[in-house]
Amino acid sequence: MAGNTVWMRYTAGAMTTAGGNNVSIDGTAALPIRYLGYNTVRGDAPTGDNRPTVSHANSWYLTDYSNLENVIWTGNYSSAALIIISITNTAGIVRNCKITNTGSGATAVSITGTAAKINYIDNCDITVPASGKGVNNTAILTNCYVHGSGTGIGVSVTAASSTIKGNVISGCATGVSMFTAGNVVMNSTIYNCTTGIDCGTQKSNKYIGNLIDTCTTGITKSTSNDPSNLSNYNVFSNNGTDVTNVTKGPNDVTGNASLNTTTFAVAAGSNVIGKGAPSSFPTLTTNFAVNSGVDQSDHVAGGSGEPAFVF
Repeated sequence: MAGNTVWMRYTAGAMTTAGGNNVSIDGTAALPIRYLGYNTVRGDAPTGDNRPTVSHANSWYLTDYSNLENVIWTGNYSSAALIIISITNTAGIVRNCKITNTGSGATAVSITGTAAKINYIDNCDITVPASGKGVNNTAILTNCYVHGSGTGIGVSVTAASSTIKGNVISGCATGVSMFTAGNVVMNSTIYNCTTGIDCGTQKSNKYIGNLIDTCTTGITKSTSNDPSNLSNYNVFSNNGTDVTNVTKGPNDVTGNASLNTTTFAVAAGSNVIGKGAPSSFPTLTTNFAVNSGVDQSDHVAGGSGEPAFVF
């Protein structure tokens, strides 16, 4: 019923299910249904390998107003009908999960959502299946590590008005692929992809404060540039071509960002420091600048003062 919490306790080895979940009961905004992993004490919010592991043979569906947290999910799905986590209902939240789909092919997906349903994926480690998709559509994707082995799409945006913020996306054929208009990609680090961001033919998308490093092409659009698309405060580093059919903004920068490709942090003196979109608050007499990309460590005086992004 609404407000219930289902606890999943860590055990050595994976827990295996014969199928997906068959829950049809919805939570509410005030009383969400919560599926929470724990290690030894309920509520201890484990991370890394201390989270329980679930290997299941069908999709795990979240009903309306359901939260899924602190669990490692694995599966081998190549069919469009089978997705490890499906949050296509209203206001689903997936947080602090590791999601690995070892399937392959264009219909293989690790997690899918629906932007119109206000889904939220946060602080997750998501593997991109070979030639498949790591994340297929969501309203909000923040603080996630989406990574592949050279093929596939890291984040496929198929509904308008999505926000992709503060993520590391690496090792994909395409880091972020836009199939709709009105989306925002910001403060993300996109590394070692054939194409960092593919705008397709879409309009009114915004690319703000990202670090795009070691991609064959940084940002591309398949048709001529549309002024409703905005690129600004990005740092382009070590790419074959920074942009194709996209106009760089006045605050975009090209140069070696000195990115640590293990931690995705940058050192003091990197050209991403202070190059992000400036922020201001009523209590401050001047704006202060954040960094481009995910690493917001205060490496120099006047930096953002935020902690580094660490996986």
